Amino acid sequence: SAIFCGLSISTKYPALLFLLPFSLSAIAIKIYHRHSLTNKCVWRKVGLFLLISLLVVSPWFIKNIVYTHNPVYPFLHNFFHKLSAHPGGETFDVQRFMKHHRPQDFSVGNTLSLLWKTSMDKKIGPAFILFLPLIVLVRPIKPVIKLLLIYCGVYFLLWSFFTHQDARFLIPVFPALSIASAYAINNAQWKSKFLTIVTHLVILFVCLFNLSWMPLTVGKYDLFKVAVGIENRDEFLMNSPFYQYPAFNYINSELPENAKILFIGENQTYYCNREFVSNSPLDTNIIVEIVNNSSSEKDIRDKLKSLGITHILVNMSEVKRVTKHYQSFNWASESANRMFIDFLMSDNYLKELFFEGGVFVSELRVSDD
Repeated sequence: SAIFCGLSISTKYPALLFLLPFSLSAIAIKIYHRHSLTNKCVWRKVGLFLLISLLVVSPWFIKNIVYTHNPVYPFLHNFFHKLSAHPGGETFDVQRFMKHHRPQDFSVGNTLSLLWKTSMDKKIGPAFILFLPLIVLVRPIKPVIKLLLIYCGVYFLLWSFFTHQDARFLIPVFPALSIASAYAINNAQWKSKFLTIVTHLVILFVCLFNLSWMPLTVGKYDLFKVAVGIENRDEFLMNSPFYQYPAFNYINSELPENAKILFIGENQTYYCNREFVSNSPLDTNIIVEIVNNSSSEKDIRDKLKSLGITHILVNMSEVKRVTKHYQSFNWASESANRMFIDFLMSDNYLKELFFEGGVFVSELRVSDD
């Protein structure tokens, strides 16, 4: 369990939330078995659990120290701010990052409604907690079920108050809630046979709903055809919901090997096989910095040339999205925004090579001719 916790933290920081509930659970188990909190055995087991987890994730902390001088970059920036550095040299907007990675509503009503809202998420389904209230009809409740509920409660509170409440970060509690729900259903002291029949029909419906939803959402991508070789990788990607791929396919097949592309609004760079320059919505926006410090469209072109940029890729829908949600395109003035638009539309400085699905690739003209 400690090893898996370490692997989870290596994948995503919110998995740090595992450590406290597991540690508290370990302590609770020892207390239940008549151990005192002063007993060294209690703290030795908890300490060993934490040590193993942190050892597993330590290569990533070391990597962060080497690149940014902050082991948990970009968190605890205020503590490490005198040492922190972005690995690419850009200025990281910590305030913007924290704004988008913290709870948006601390109210009691919102917190209490989160579990239900999350379980009704179309990617998850309601089976996990719909029947949990039946636990009140069970007497007595086994200690192991109480422990599972305590673990879920602690994790849920940590998720509510220390993350931006993304449903996928709550998924680790659902296996435990499923066990508790099944226990409640099987052991509820029903006074009506009719209620028993209705409950089991609802259970059947919910399970069928969850089972059918997966083919409807994932199945539409026809992953099976690719897996067995009926459809090749490029055919699948060209027709998949990943609408940027045709642009990447053009770049990989048509642009010269020494091309250097500036990505504007695009962050999914995995399929690009040429050198590229990009920034996340939470970093300094490269093109915005260039435009804000330029006096003309020609000046923009010359600054891009000085960086070795030969082409640009612009994803217009992503430009709109990151502008709305992250304020990533924070122009110094309306005239700067207008100059950027005029630059993109100018035949004097850009030659459009490819356009599909709101994504276009253009070549940077080396001269004004």
